[in-house]
Amino acid sequence: MLLPLAEIKIDMPLYRAQLERELKTRLLLLRRKYLASSGNEERIAALMVASVSTFMVLLRAALRLYNDSVPAEKADALDQLAEHVKFDPQPFRAVLELKKRQSRPASGEMESLFGQYLQSIEQVVQVVDRHLHPSS
Repeated sequence: MLLPLAEIKIDMPLYRAQLERELKTRLLLLRRKYLASSGNEERIAALMVASVSTFMVLLRAALRLYNDSVPAEKADALDQLAEHVKFDPQPFRAVLELKKRQSRPASGEMESLFGQYLQSIEQVVQVVDRHLHPSS
């Protein structure tokens, strides 16, 4: 039995360009919504929780630049991407835990977590950008 999508070839330069566009668009949106949060910890927490699934999809897509297949588990994808890209996966894990309501940063530490989360995203965006534009 032939799988209908088995014959599809992905143009990796176009894939990388689309991934870069998606990452940069989501990063800009995240920054804009952070500014709108006015430093309110509940709103910052809600922003990270609302955005983490999208960023996890994009990080798994970034992993495809290095691997043909990606693991089903989000945490495993983080670990594998960290083998290829210099970024800190811990903020993503912390936000995933926050989403599951299994842990919460101490009062006053939400902005710090957001800063780490943002920095990790920016690191991945830079690597994808350099992957597209190596002479930059």
